Amino acid sequence: MVCQRGVVDYSALSDLEQGRFNMVISNLFMKYQLMAQLEVRGFPMGDLDMADPVEQFLSSYDPEVQDLARRLRALVRRLAPDAEEKVLRPWKTIAYGRTRKFCAISPHKSWVNLQFHSGSSLPDPSGLLEGTGKSMRHVKVAGPRDVKRQVLARIIRAAAEQAS
Repeated sequence: MVCQRGVVDYSALSDLEQGRFNMVISNLFMKYQLMAQLEVRGFPMGDLDMADPVEQFLSSYDPEVQDLARRLRALVRRLAPDAEEKVLRPWKTIAYGRTRKFCAISPHKSWVNLQFHSGSSLPDPSGLLEGTGKSMRHVKVAGPRDVKRQVLARIIRAAAEQAS
């Protein structure tokens, strides 16, 4: 039997069926990210375009900007592991939130801004936060050393706690 209880024996499919299966699974994964719930025996996983949406989003930026964005992503995910991550293409950001959004990574041509949605209410004794809007503030990250600042980690923690 080719399919039984959510298990697919890929090697038992004809070439035509494998092609259709590839297309269907790829579409399902990209739309609904269901691949993790499906066990596929003998399926060449490298044939699927299962790229991370964040990596797809970052691919259009220069390698230096991609690196900074990845470093910020790792920092936010380490400090707020339960936060939801979502690429917001119309705003060209990677947003993080709990009950509400608390920060977003915003790549630019040669730097990355880490935006804080309620930044005006965050403690910032070192004056790292920039901006004059009613609530939004940002930190300009121009190099890897900027990501390692302890002050930045404290601001991210405070923003994540406010969003709980």
